[in-house]
Amino acid sequence: MKRKKTLVSLLNEIVSLKEEDLDLDAGQEVPAHAAVSERIKNLNVIVDDRLQDEGAALFNLFNKRIRQVDEQLLTFGNAVRPLGSSVGLISSSYNLRARLQQILHLFRENASEAFPNKVKKEPAEPLQPLSSRKKRAKPRNAGVQPRLTRMTSDLEEFPLQFELLAKDLVTFLHFLHDIPEFRDEGLNASVLSFEGDLKYWASCLREFEGQFGFPAIKRYVNDLTKEMDEHMEAIRDALKVFVVEGVTTIRTAQNHTQNGLQNLSTVATFFSGVTATTIQYSFDKVDTHLQQVVNALWITSLVFSIASSINSQLAYHWRAAMYRSPRSAVPFVVMIWLTRTPLIFLVVSVMAFSAGLVCFTYSSAQGRLVTTCATIFTSLTSLALLAVAVWFAMERAVYAHTKGSRWLEDIMREWKTSFLRRTGLVWVAKVPPAGFKKAATWSSETLGKFGVFVSSTVGGPTARRGSSSTGSDHYDIEEYGAGLPTPNTSPKAERFRSFSSVSEPKPIRVQSPPPLPQVFENREISSSPVQERAPWSGSRPDLSPPQDSSPDPPPPPTSPTPRMRFKDAVRKVTHLERMRPTPKSPTKIGPGSHARERSLTLPASSDGHTDPNERFALRPTRLAGLIPKLKALKPTQELYEHAGLVRHLQFSPDGKWLATCSWDRKAIIWKVEATLSLHRVLVHAGTGFLSQVAWSPDGKYLLTRTFRHVKVWAAETGVMKQTISCKSKIEAVTWMPTGDSFACVEGSVVHIMDLQGKIKNDHPFDRLEIHDVAPTYDEQRMVLVATMQSSRDDLKPSKSRAEKRIIVYHLGNKKVECQVPVLENVRDVTISSDRSNGYLALISYEDMAPPELWRMSVVHIEDREEARLHLLQTYMPTAVVEFAGPSYLGGKQDQFVICAGKKGDIHIWDRETGLLLHSLQGANIVDNTPEDLTGVAWNHCATGRYMFASATNDGTVRIWTAQAAPDSQQPSRTGSPTPFGTRSSNLTIGQAV
Repeated sequence: MKRKKTLVSLLNEIVSLKEEDLDLDAGQEVPAHAAVSERIKNLNVIVDDRLQDEGAALFNLFNKRIRQVDEQLLTFGNAVRPLGSSVGLISSSYNLRARLQQILHLFRENASEAFPNKVKKEPAEPLQPLSSRKKRAKPRNAGVQPRLTRMTSDLEEFPLQFELLAKDLVTFLHFLHDIPEFRDEGLNASVLSFEGDLKYWASCLREFEGQFGFPAIKRYVNDLTKEMDEHMEAIRDALKVFVVEGVTTIRTAQNHTQNGLQNLSTVATFFSGVTATTIQYSFDKVDTHLQQVVNALWITSLVFSIASSINSQLAYHWRAAMYRSPRSAVPFVVMIWLTRTPLIFLVVSVMAFSAGLVCFTYSSAQGRLVTTCATIFTSLTSLALLAVAVWFAMERAVYAHTKGSRWLEDIMREWKTSFLRRTGLVWVAKVPPAGFKKAATWSSETLGKFGVFVSSTVGGPTARRGSSSTGSDHYDIEEYGAGLPTPNTSPKAERFRSFSSVSEPKPIRVQSPPPLPQVFENREISSSPVQERAPWSGSRPDLSPPQDSSPDPPPPPTSPTPRMRFKDAVRKVTHLERMRPTPKSPTKIGPGSHARERSLTLPASSDGHTDPNERFALRPTRLAGLIPKLKALKPTQELYEHAGLVRHLQFSPDGKWLATCSWDRKAIIWKVEATLSLHRVLVHAGTGFLSQVAWSPDGKYLLTRTFRHVKVWAAETGVMKQTISCKSKIEAVTWMPTGDSFACVEGSVVHIMDLQGKIKNDHPFDRLEIHDVAPTYDEQRMVLVATMQSSRDDLKPSKSRAEKRIIVYHLGNKKVECQVPVLENVRDVTISSDRSNGYLALISYEDMAPPELWRMSVVHIEDREEARLHLLQTYMPTAVVEFAGPSYLGGKQDQFVICAGKKGDIHIWDRETGLLLHSLQGANIVDNTPEDLTGVAWNHCATGRYMFASATNDGTVRIWTAQAAPDSQQPSRTGSPTPFGTRSSNLTIGQAV
């Protein structure tokens, strides 16, 4: 198969060969057969390894994620197996695993056909059938094998398998909701989001029935793995959380219920034994009616207690069974019998036994005290039991009615308020309780005053709390040591207490921590009284304490005083606090820091350019003659008339004019000669920002597009011919090849208008938001790029990106002949003027998606012709690039594809082979600093040279040509067309990357 594709590619190249100059600089010509032979000899079938690697990487990541989800589902099934009513979860998780294996097999088949060198086919590995019990081993000679789930390899089954996977996900979620003990909102949201996207993808893919063998559809299906990978990761994480938290919570709740049933069964069994024992005292006494009532009540109690015990055991085993039905699938009568009758039967048994016990006291002629006590206590307990039972039943009813939003007490309070209002008893409920409260308050206050009067009269003044006549309860804070405080009644302590309330010592901030103090070492203890100064004596001399006539007793000579111990302890704590390490602030690298930076540099040639394809060692073919001229491209002029971001620029088809438009609401026409000069400034006052300029095929007229307006200008005079207004936003304008009309894209409709704004034809497209159109040169068809607003079944994606379409539309039949789905944000389409190989459409994307070249060929189907799209090349840069603006075709017979990056890099590829020929770095002419680009435009009619223009977001337009400026003369800068003087020749401009 690979050899066949190689031969077909070589034959296509041979058919498209023409006589070419192998040495463009020398200008030598060779015969046609020599050119063909040399080209066949040197042309290699180039397989874009990077695209292959990216596609295979997407599939491998998806394969890994499917394996992880499968393992997590297996863990989930094992974790929920001990739970009650888990058979539904086990079965649905198994079906989900089997469906994921089937989808993985289909994606592998698709990837192996799309990327045969990177992804290999593997046999299907279906899951073993799910069995609820272990079967006996059969003899080896038995011919019956286990029945496995059948797996399909038909790629046309993708829409059906997506729908079945969505159904399996909903079934899994349904069984998960049947367990009311735990509700995982994260897993619920992940499953519902995935289910919505699966239905959307299935609905979109059904429009391509019979086309899943096409390479474009294969690539799109493989790209879907990236969207599915995000869903798989979310479901995997949600399953992990459910296994850790949800299963534990459910198991705890079910164990609690089962333990309650076990306890209830134990109590009922014990009570039935008590009842059976009691019956022995009365079963043979049936003489009177009262004795018969006693036997009837006790036998009834025995029957209900046994029924309660049996029903409790039955409910216990039913709740623990994995195969039991969920509550929503059990009839109401069966559910009440299983869940409510054990407790009800036990309550009836207790009440019957209590009533029989009261009757037994009367029938056995017990004393009055016994019968009275039995009657009263049994009545009280029975009423309490009945009240609790009624309260429990009412709570259950309120919960069923309000779903937990209100409590029974709130409803009873409303009932009470309504009853009092209707009966007029509001005064009775409010006034007497308020009077009782006031009376109780007055009584308590009066009794309190009387008690104080009696205590003061009989016992004398009340001693102050914390004091005594001996002063034994006073403590000196200076005497606090390492242990408990010691009493001190010295005059010194009294002075300290008297002055401590006047002033507090201020803490002293020490800049550097002192050395660790040596406590009680090298200290000289004097036998004379200690002369100390209060800490406030230095700051408040007027508050110095009075001198005491009685000196303090000297401290013992063998140990320090308590004051000294206290000071040493404080010093220790202070020192330890200072020595505690403080958190370090994050280190900041300032301008003067010497932080090392690594950069990757490519080896540059003597002229400052770097060849990105030097590793390919190109042979002397036509490409070898193009690269030197591309390396000679340098910026030769800069245009500074715009004051805002340059939104779009385009050369006229005859190469005489360059049109630019900016957000400064100006469009400028530049005259292209040896250098560019300002020709006309087209001011758009009050019409919004300019978004596009478009030249007519003859170069006489220019269209400018704003938000809802299109203006027609005469290029030579700069006179506005017509202003055309639309009702909604205009997405794009494109001239028809004849030049007498143009296509205007408004929402989902393409209008064909003449230069006066009259609509000649309308082409509506349902469910599409069109971004750009490009008509073919015979005006029979046009190529559109659009975004799907909804699927055929009116479905929209829940989390993934909306599907985009590349569409071929027949203008005469008003019929869509071909459409290709893509996921990237497609924005622009250009049709090549080289029609030797059919119509070639260059598709441009936003962000980091590279441009692509598609061939539109016409096939004969029965008695009609239809167009088909085939991907020819994807133009990959050497590094990740965020592209800016549309890509363009340039060079002789559109031999180049040129595109700009937002960071100032410009890339030029060979159109046929997709090889990156050269990369440029746009730079400011003055200081050689890189500038952000917004777009490029190629001049197809520049005589004897290559020329293109690049635009930046600061309003600069830079002109690049293949002729390098002399060392003595620098490029000119046109705000006015005055050239600059000489500059230093060591300034590098347009260095390649």
